[in-house]
Amino acid sequence: MTMTYNPAGVPALVDKGRFPATTRVFVPEDGSLGNTSYLAVPGNAAHREAALVLSDLMLSPELQYAKARPGGWGAYPVLDQDRLPEQWRRKFASLTAPETTLPAGELSRNTLPELSGDWVGPLDKGWKREVAAAS
Repeated sequence: MTMTYNPAGVPALVDKGRFPATTRVFVPEDGSLGNTSYLAVPGNAAHREAALVLSDLMLSPELQYAKARPGGWGAYPVLDQDRLPEQWRRKFASLTAPETTLPAGELSRNTLPELSGDWVGPLDKGWKREVAAAS
């Protein structure tokens, strides 16, 4: 068993032979952490306008669909499907999840918010003290 922030990447790992063909993604009954990829433009970006154009492009239905296609990145789209034109809703609805993973709706069932960044240091120290040292 392993954990991942990218369950959509599991089919590619199975295809490459890194995981066995019987591998399946599941969500614990109590839920799991949700995670979305974020784009940011630093305040001191040398080419701020270009970075903003790239951010807009990354959020376009075209690139979100290309990212979501199985066999590619397989990443779940971040767009609100209800706000998309009907043609894009149909395209996104036509995407199927390989049997190794789950549809985005099932994966997001009982999603728990991520902890604030203040927890990173204490969690890292606790992991090293309680888990890594016990190995």
